[in-house]
Amino acid sequence: MFQKKRVIFFLCLFFSQLVMTGCTRLMTPIASEENYFSGKLAFLSYRNGVLPDQNYAELYIMDYDGQNQKRLIEGSADFPSFSPAGSEIVCSRGEYNGDLFKIYLKDSAIVRLTFDHFGQYPIFSPDGSRIAFFHQHSLNIIDSDGNNLQVLTGYLSPVQAYFDFSPDGSKIAVESNDEIFLVDILLDTLINITNHPAHDKMPTFTPDGTQIAFISDRGGTDQIFLMNADGSDQTQLTDVDYKFFGILRFSPVGDKLVFSINRGGYSPEICTMNINGSDQKILAEGLNPRYTPDGRKIVYETYRAPEEGWIEIYEMNSDGSNQVNLTNSPATDTYPIVQPQWQVN
Repeated sequence: MFQKKRVIFFLCLFFSQLVMTGCTRLMTPIASEENYFSGKLAFLSYRNGVLPDQNYAELYIMDYDGQNQKRLIEGSADFPSFSPAGSEIVCSRGEYNGDLFKIYLKDSAIVRLTFDHFGQYPIFSPDGSRIAFFHQHSLNIIDSDGNNLQVLTGYLSPVQAYFDFSPDGSKIAVESNDEIFLVDILLDTLINITNHPAHDKMPTFTPDGTQIAFISDRGGTDQIFLMNADGSDQTQLTDVDYKFFGILRFSPVGDKLVFSINRGGYSPEICTMNINGSDQKILAEGLNPRYTPDGRKIVYETYRAPEEGWIEIYEMNSDGSNQVNLTNSPATDTYPIVQPQWQVN
């Protein structure tokens, strides 16, 4: 039983279910509009008696300090993502065959965006006007109200390929077939920008959009690389013997990267480094790390209760100090996302 609970920690990075177009209001909202405007964290929780191995979690929101934890949706939610303004969240829902839904935090209205199933990983464009997502191995984009579907790519592999918008919203970097491609949304073009026989994955734009960080095993083991946004000047940043786990994320000003590693121990660990690969530091046990928009803190999930088997949401200062359990729930809480554009006094 303990081993089964331990496996949950590694499964919680990936939630399944899936998507396509339309727009209908439905369901009874749960959270109220009070105090939603700044400093919020959303996360997935199994605290209402749903078993993690059923891949069924509910969407919650809380203040940045863990106070005022409220359920936003009664029923399953996967792959939540904030709008750039922080006033909406998009997610997919298992009991609706993975269709996309949008939650308006001000009045708790819930809107169904798609009706064609089989979608994953919805992400708002930087201006909030569109939502990109995977559907049946292809990258798609719709208006944020669910209209105007555009299929951006053909078949992509793996099905859980990762993608990231450029900061101006005109392009998307996406992994497929061990390469990284650049999708120009307006020109409707797809260009291989790595062109290397190794396995290249997890592309992430710098905040200014001029460069892309990614992971590659072209030296024999996975390492972090940095290249210009057109694929030129591909430079290796790390030379380590541990494994990278999950997504690379930049600090708000783009001077640091935060990511998870596994050195073969019990739990993944959170690591930061400068954008040139220097000053690599292991900060804490955990995964799914994200900087807060002010860059002062890192929010993450960690397996801190092995005797019960629960995962909790933590935050810490960006140097790893002052690690605080935010959720403190006798259940698994996972996949924290941070509301954009706020500062903590």
